[in-house]
Amino acid sequence: VCVGGALRRVGLEGIAALAVWDGETWAGVGGGVSGGEVLAMAVVQEELYVAGSITEAGGIPIQGVAVWDSRAWRAVGIVKGSVSAMAVWGSMLIIGGRFSTVDAVPVDNVAKLASGRWARFDGGYGFDREVHSIAEVDGCIYFGGSFKNVTQRSADGALASINEVVHAARACRTESGAIGPVQGIQFLNGGSGPVRTVAAA
Repeated sequence: VCVGGALRRVGLEGIAALAVWDGETWAGVGGGVSGGEVLAMAVVQEELYVAGSITEAGGIPIQGVAVWDSRAWRAVGIVKGSVSAMAVWGSMLIIGGRFSTVDAVPVDNVAKLASGRWARFDGGYGFDREVHSIAEVDGCIYFGGSFKNVTQRSADGALASINEVVHAARACRTESGAIGPVQGIQFLNGGSGPVRTVAAA
């Protein structure tokens, strides 16, 4: 189990924002992270991805996302803004937050990492305001946040369309959850205020 936040101590151990539990004791991870809080974590193919307001991981400067491969930290692209949510969808890492570009690619508060490269979320979809939480459930990816509209960008990055939703949405590759094109962002009644977290139930 790995925990992150603004941690300085877990159990009897001094910790730099990130700690792992091996079943018996707590320990730091690769010298820890610094500069802020860990707000999101995910494991992709046995590598630990972390994001938040942190600016260094193991002494290495980062801008948005870092990954620990059990031997060393490395930066994962340049995010212009802040990342507060992430989830694994198949072999991809999906991130959300409040950001406008990832590795100079124009995005709207959501992006994906696939085959080592950042790109817009499938279909060019995004959101007009911050994404607070992301979860994968039965082949679909769910988003919660302060957003009120789904955006869509064309291949050249131009804003192509805006469709109204309220605070929660989902995307599915197909009705069966099989790999294929995203069929669009579906409106979910997210209530009268921002959705802070989503999870399977």
